[in-house]
Amino acid sequence: MTEQRVANIGSLALEKGGVIEDCNVGYRVVGKLSANRSNVLVAPTWFGGTSQGMIELGVLQSGMYADPDHYHVVAIDALGNGVSSSPSQNPDNTMPEITIRDMVNSQYKLLTGVLGFDHVNSLLGISMGGMQVYEWITAYPDFADNAVVVIATPKPSAADIYLWNYWRELAMALCELPNGERLANRMMAQAEGLAVFTPAFINASCADGDPAVLREQAFSDHAPLNTYNEISQLQAMLSHDISRNDDGNLAQAASRIRARLLTVTSRQDLTLSPDRPAQFARDTQTQHVQLEGPMGHFAVFDEQQLPIALHAIHDFLRMGRL
Repeated sequence: MTEQRVANIGSLALEKGGVIEDCNVGYRVVGKLSANRSNVLVAPTWFGGTSQGMIELGVLQSGMYADPDHYHVVAIDALGNGVSSSPSQNPDNTMPEITIRDMVNSQYKLLTGVLGFDHVNSLLGISMGGMQVYEWITAYPDFADNAVVVIATPKPSAADIYLWNYWRELAMALCELPNGERLANRMMAQAEGLAVFTPAFINASCADGDPAVLREQAFSDHAPLNTYNEISQLQAMLSHDISRNDDGNLAQAASRIRARLLTVTSRQDLTLSPDRPAQFARDTQTQHVQLEGPMGHFAVFDEQQLPIALHAIHDFLRMGRL
């Protein structure tokens, strides 16, 4: 298991006007770097996720999404995840507002200024990690040859905004209560679980209609997420839009893309509407794979759908290495 590393990239000016002084970015590396340094794959973390979580879910294992047998994988902890600079690291649990672009800018400074990479072979992101990949290929269009976006969107739909804003406002309101952070962790875990999985999956997973496993996870005293960090990342997701500097014109934003692009969506995804990324793939005439199955947003880890996703991604990236 590769060790956690944290690099100080100095002062990071933020898109909304703030500054993170002494900004820290966490990362892990796995897989051998080729002699010509042409096999680097960058994998940013998902919402609330860490590079450690990517290891625990097998994302960085041989044969999986970011395959260290073929790539020198740099898994980067996104701002606000508790490892990189985050609200939870400050006494008052606050930090200037961040955006997806700020996450990407911090990663750019890490990769170029600390690790010495001015170009990489591939970018691969799942969920909010995929939003970062969309931002990467439009903000730094010549930095990567290939990009894989898994269950993410170039711009949230109305339904996405409705859901994520509900999560954000619920978390903020609960944190205002006495000892509210623990309650917020419990309630957020339940609220997110209702959208991450489909009703069919929940019903099939819970005997006699009693969601004991899900409830136990939601009410755990060892909640994996910090609510203040979640609020920070949710705000970043809500403002995410690769066309924000193009008057909302996604086609104009897409015209800057130079990387080969593969998009993977889940048809029954209730956390992130699959229609917009699917349409974006059609409009840009780039490769697209649609997953099925009742696991919804987690279809990428479904035992039936996982081989489909991996086959498409590995074939796509293999062609990008030729």
